[in-house]
Amino acid sequence: MSEVSNKTLATLLIAAIVVSLTGTLVSLNKIGTSQSIVTLMDGLTGRAVTEGTAQLEIEQLVQVNLSITTIDFGTGYVDPVYSNCSMNTITGGNNTCATLPGTHAGAGMVLENTGNVNINVTVQHTKNATSLLSETMESSTPEFKHAARDNETTGATFIIPVWTEINADNETLMIANLTPSETQDEFWYDILVNIPDDAFPGAKASTVTFTAYYCGAGPDC
Repeated sequence: MSEVSNKTLATLLIAAIVVSLTGTLVSLNKIGTSQSIVTLMDGLTGRAVTEGTAQLEIEQLVQVNLSITTIDFGTGYVDPVYSNCSMNTITGGNNTCATLPGTHAGAGMVLENTGNVNINVTVQHTKNATSLLSETMESSTPEFKHAARDNETTGATFIIPVWTEINADNETLMIANLTPSETQDEFWYDILVNIPDDAFPGAKASTVTFTAYYCGAGPDC
C-alpha cells in the first residue's frame, strides 16, 4: 500500500471539518426549531365562559314552643287570720297562704319563638277570676292576672308588662315583634292569683292557649 501524501491528508482533514460543521449546524437548527415550536405553543391561549344557577326557597315558619307548660300553685287555703291569699310566679306566695308548697318565684311559663320570622303572641284563658276562684260569693274579691316578662327578648314590645286582669272572652296580645334570633327569642308568661277567704273549695284550673302570628307590617312590628 502506497503512502498517503501530506497533500492528501490535508484534503481529507478539511473534508472532515466541513462534514462536522455541517452536522453541528443541522443539530443547532433542529434545536432552534424545537424551541420555536415550544415558544409558539406556550403563547397559545383559549377560554370559554358559561354560567349556572344554584337556588333555593326558604319558607316562612311561624312556630312557638312552651318549655314550661304548667303553673302549679299547690294545695292549701287562706290563713284564717287573713281575708285573702295572694300568689304569683315572680315573687311566690306570702304569709297569708297556708300549706301551698307548689308556689315559688320564677315558676312562670317560658315561650320561645322557634320559627324563622318575627311574631306577635296572644293568649286566651278558659276562666277569668270569677269563674276560676269565687263562683261566686258576694263578698269575694278574687284576682286572676297575667303579665309578660323579659327573659331574652331585646327588641320585642311588651304589650302587657304589668299585672292585668285575665279576660277569658277574647285573645289578649301579650308581646309583639318577638324575634327568632337564638339569644332573643324567649319571654316569661306569669300568673297572679288572689284567693278570697270565702272562695269555694275544690280543684281550680284554667287552660291557656298561646297563638303566634306573623309580625308583618303592623304598627308593633
